[in-house]
Amino acid sequence: MVLAFFLLSLIFLGVGLTVTESNAKYLVSGYNSLSESERRTIDIKPYIKYFRHFHYFLSGSILILGLLLYYLVSKILSGIFLGTYPILAYMYFLWHSKVHTIQIGKKEQTKFWAIFSLLCIILLLIGIMFYSSMRENKIITDNNIINITGEYGEKINIREIKSISLVDSLPDISIKMNGFVLETIKKGLFKTQSDETVKLILNSDLHPLLLITTEDGRKIYYSAKTNSNKQIYDELRMILNK
Repeated sequence: MVLAFFLLSLIFLGVGLTVTESNAKYLVSGYNSLSESERRTIDIKPYIKYFRHFHYFLSGSILILGLLLYYLVSKILSGIFLGTYPILAYMYFLWHSKVHTIQIGKKEQTKFWAIFSLLCIILLLIGIMFYSSMRENKIITDNNIINITGEYGEKINIREIKSISLVDSLPDISIKMNGFVLETIKKGLFKTQSDETVKLILNSDLHPLLLITTEDGRKIYYSAKTNSNKQIYDELRMILNK
């Protein structure tokens, strides 16, 4: 994640350095579609200054704030910051650059609202994704059913379980196939280096991990957020031994 902060910082810095008054007629949306005579009626200098200063600030702030959150506050919180801060920043940028889009024309005003609305939708979807994926998946037993609640959870009939055990570590993971990863939170389907597909429902880095193996060979690695994995294991063993 630290690498992502440095990479985004460099990208935003590069964007700020790239756009100048001399190349604005090629790079600035709306302004680049105007005729030469129309461009002469528009003072592009204030917008270019605002554009460049915004990206310089965004470059520095995402790096500094991101690293402070990562090392001093919470790695998980720094991941949320990474996913939402650039979108919020560009929403601010678009809103405060309205005066320039209005100056350019009604077509650009329409484009402004379209982009602004799209950013709002993306921010909402990211918020929903973080909320649903970061909620703790709990193991609840109901008669002969083991229910792993929440996103990427599932219901397993006790008769389908081959074994339940505690393991000290995960297999070596090579790639995420479908799921959510944010530091110690890992949920979804993953491929191991031995080319085996496993499901991870890790709400934290608590060890040992609970491993549920089904009769058809599927493996589910589980870790609770607050409760003891050993306690959950003992409760499941009691149910299986009935």
